Amino acid sequence: MNLISNLDIWYLFLTSTSLTFMLKNPVVARDLAALRDTITGLDETLIRTLEKRLKIAEQIGKIKRQKGLPLTDPAREKELLTVLKKSAKSSLFKSQIEPLYKVIFEMSKAQQRAVKKPFTAPVSIGIIGYGRFGQLLADIFRTHWQGARILVFSKTQAADHVLFFPLEAISQCDIVLPCVPISSLKNTLQEIAPLLKDGATVIDVCSVKVAPVEWMKRIVKQKAGIIATHPMFGPDSTRQGKQLAGLNMMLYNVSAKKSIYDLWKSFWDFLEMHTVEITPREHDRFAAYTINYNHLIGRIGEKIGIRETPIDTAGFSVIYQALTYVVNDSWQLFLDMQRYNPYAGEMRKKIARALREIEEEIKQSGRKKLISKNATVN
Repeated sequence: MNLISNLDIWYLFLTSTSLTFMLKNPVVARDLAALRDTITGLDETLIRTLEKRLKIAEQIGKIKRQKGLPLTDPAREKELLTVLKKSAKSSLFKSQIEPLYKVIFEMSKAQQRAVKKPFTAPVSIGIIGYGRFGQLLADIFRTHWQGARILVFSKTQAADHVLFFPLEAISQCDIVLPCVPISSLKNTLQEIAPLLKDGATVIDVCSVKVAPVEWMKRIVKQKAGIIATHPMFGPDSTRQGKQLAGLNMMLYNVSAKKSIYDLWKSFWDFLEMHTVEITPREHDRFAAYTINYNHLIGRIGEKIGIRETPIDTAGFSVIYQALTYVVNDSWQLFLDMQRYNPYAGEMRKKIARALREIEEEIKQSGRKKLISKNATVN
């Protein structure tokens, strides 16, 4: 038996009602048809105009590549949005210009990327660990770094010398990336230190920086250059590596050759990511009150059972989306971030103090109302 949903029934009802009305009112039907034809013509003009815009954007992209300029220009986008908002006469349309042009800007960037020359610098990259983030990095390199040879070591996968390789082979790569939990990094460094080839570069991707840099300097600096990095993204925020432009990549050259550091930075610039060059201590101070704070609030939400409801506000939806990103990461990552960031404990104490102060203010507010009520009665 065919089942018809409530939505289907409503659609049939509305369309049949509309058709009946049109049959009884041919003049209205004719006027509507004429107006709809006009709208169709305008929409076709819009499509042709947008196609012309994309072709011009492609030409701009070619010029930018020739001059070595980044494809993304936030200042230009902001300037254009200001001009367009001033030119719009409808207040309703003016309020929608920014979200509308966000889509158009992304179309233009996609058009420019489509004809971009591939990143072909020859290099071998060894990835240690094939968890969610290790897989993401391997996919990014295979997709965008055509000149790279990618080798992966995983404790859970046998070496097949196609995708997975023994640790000895990984350690002989030009660049070695330990994608392991923060609490496992020190042991991993000790394991690879005697295997590293002279002149290799070890690049960490930890969510904290002071402690990993100290470990790398102590354990591998004699044989390898060191670059400290924190990719400020993950599988969820990049939609499994499909959206990278505009995301942050923290970088700090500890002891690597300038040519290697420049190569590494240029790859992320090639992906139109925002490379932020700061010291490990600056990173950890910033991170304690951003990513660590975000993960803490997300885990609190998880613990108390925060869920979506039928009456969610737009603000709550943003918070809930951040919560879902956090809980998809491992509990080990959360614990390591809180434990190894030297400023995380200070942040947690401030949150605890703020909660106590807010609770006291709520109680004080209740007492003041009660006193005021009693005074009025007396």
